[in-house]
Amino acid sequence: MLESGRFWSGVVRSGAAAGAMVALAVLHTPELAAQAARPLTVNAIRFYRADGNKTIVKAFVEVPAQLAEPVAAGRTDSVRYDVVLRVLDSAGVTLHSERWGKTLANLPGASGVDIVEFLLSPGKYRLEATVDNAAGQRRAQSAIDIEGYRTVPAASDLLLAPMMRVRDAAVDSVPLPGYLSRGNTLIAATAMLHLTPLQTHAYYLLEAYNPSDLDQVGSMRVAVIDSSARVLTETKPVPVRIGRGGGLLQGQIDVEGLPEGRYQMKVSVTLGDKTLERSAAFTMAPLEATMERNAVAVQSALVTDEGYFAALSDEQLDSAAAPLGYVAKASERSTLRGFAELSPTAKRRFLTQFWKSRDPDPATDRNELRERFYQQIDFANRSFGEGTNRSQPGWKTDRGRVYAKNGAPDDVLRRPAGNTVPYEVWHYTRGKSRYYIFADRSGFGAYNLMATNDLTEQTFLGWRDILKEQAVTEIGRYLGVDFYSGSESGS
Repeated sequence: MLESGRFWSGVVRSGAAAGAMVALAVLHTPELAAQAARPLTVNAIRFYRADGNKTIVKAFVEVPAQLAEPVAAGRTDSVRYDVVLRVLDSAGVTLHSERWGKTLANLPGASGVDIVEFLLSPGKYRLEATVDNAAGQRRAQSAIDIEGYRTVPAASDLLLAPMMRVRDAAVDSVPLPGYLSRGNTLIAATAMLHLTPLQTHAYYLLEAYNPSDLDQVGSMRVAVIDSSARVLTETKPVPVRIGRGGGLLQGQIDVEGLPEGRYQMKVSVTLGDKTLERSAAFTMAPLEATMERNAVAVQSALVTDEGYFAALSDEQLDSAAAPLGYVAKASERSTLRGFAELSPTAKRRFLTQFWKSRDPDPATDRNELRERFYQQIDFANRSFGEGTNRSQPGWKTDRGRVYAKNGAPDDVLRRPAGNTVPYEVWHYTRGKSRYYIFADRSGFGAYNLMATNDLTEQTFLGWRDILKEQAVTEIGRYLGVDFYSGSESGS
């Protein structure tokens, strides 16, 4: 059964307050980025609702990054654009208008895709989008003509997408940015499907409508047609059943080997002695340009939280999550304890959100805090997994833990074996003064934390007996602390 909803007459926003965007998304995956520069593109997919004889329009406005402007002087990593969207009737009268702006990553071939949903009464309309610069001057304009259904259509328009998947109730309570939902299907949004030799699967979806009380049975075929109307490939018929009211018809087709060019995908549904057809255009990018742009885009995407974790295997995701207990909030630790049981998609989503919430400058793609933390983990693994601790990662040692949490110390006092065991004193002077005293009691390079003024760490009660008075006094003079009286003479 098709979902029902609340409708109003005229041109009205559905599911949101007037003037608010239903959904906003930025699509800049490596595959999509491997495209030549594209113009401002507007597209609309119409669905029918018998309740009030209304047409639901899903409008897609895709703005390529080259139409945007730097967010600030000297900034090239992020750009911003402003869009004005208008709906006009057949007489040219503006029935609805709204403006919005968006900041997106300035990646090769990147585009921002905005999704707007509204209702139409029967009639003819024009959908017009304009991109302005900071001074309000027009940079690009695109428009399409659309018509509100006058009678019950056999099917909706054909929607093409680079990706569709079944909604995961555990992680998809709200559609991801860049996706819209139809029934239990999540759909990656795009105004025009642009495939590449690296991304050859085209996903399709349409709603078929059945006003009768009886199920309709038949078959469905999908064909790819070139610019000369020649059928290049066609699937075998598959059985379909349309229940009372209607239902979704969806699937995918692999067009690997398709040359560069513009094509039409046609879906034909035969129900009894009637056949309905819906088609939509898509493009295939050239191979050489795709490979060149993809190499650049992959490197650029890795700086983002999404790109960084998207490039990790399931095992690497587990390794990335393991040391987060050092910096996690109490509300995040329960997820970390069960992290290994999550799906790869859920792991990536958790890690991305974990670091996004800590991003010191969300206006840029780069998350300096995430980069610094994993650099510190890498250094700890290379530097502190020595001696008897060689069997465990360096970040799990006492020195590795302190380094992962705080980075490199500002000053270090090191003493080899002599009248006492080897020891190190790390002193952090930035911010609140903190010190950490480590000692190698084993003689094989396994340094344990002996004493600290960091209240999140523990001090070993007998540490002064282990290091002996001469070393404790020297450490006290270095830190400006009298460890026997407890007084501090300096920072």
